[in-house]
Amino acid sequence: TYCYMRVDSPGVDSFYELFIQYKDARVFEVIRPDSLFLEEAAESPDRCAAYCEIIADCNYFTFDARIANAQHVCSLLRDEGSGREEFNSSPDHFADSEGTLPGWTSGRPPQTRAIVDNAVVLSSRKTLEVGPENNFEAELTFSLGSTPLRGAVWVEPVV
Repeated sequence: TYCYMRVDSPGVDSFYELFIQYKDARVFEVIRPDSLFLEEAAESPDRCAAYCEIIADCNYFTFDARIANAQHVCSLLRDEGSGREEFNSSPDHFADSEGTLPGWTSGRPPQTRAIVDNAVVLSSRKTLEVGPENNFEAELTFSLGSTPLRGAVWVEPVV
């Protein structure tokens, strides 16, 4: 269902744009099934997103699964380039012969969503009193600075 989210699923917190390619994006790594390192990223858009998430300079990704290609390709990108191009007008732009699966999937990992989508946690300065009288427990409530996707937010606590 929509609300069911497996935290250990690759790419679960990433944002996906189906049939979209980032034009003129700066590519710093292209991963294919026969690559010597990280070849699992070429298995699916989710795995491509997961590898983008763990690599410091990766801010966007594109997964090419078009049926016309012999191999799927995961491209790790530094930026989103000069714009977006939609690829769904031709049968060659799909990942299956029935035309039901997107051939291009692009997106951004959680850390980029935090910057681009202003997905931040907002909090005012608070002093929490803890001690034996409250069993050393305190509660603090946060609100989100933007609409979250699937309930996921990239949080970087600062003390």
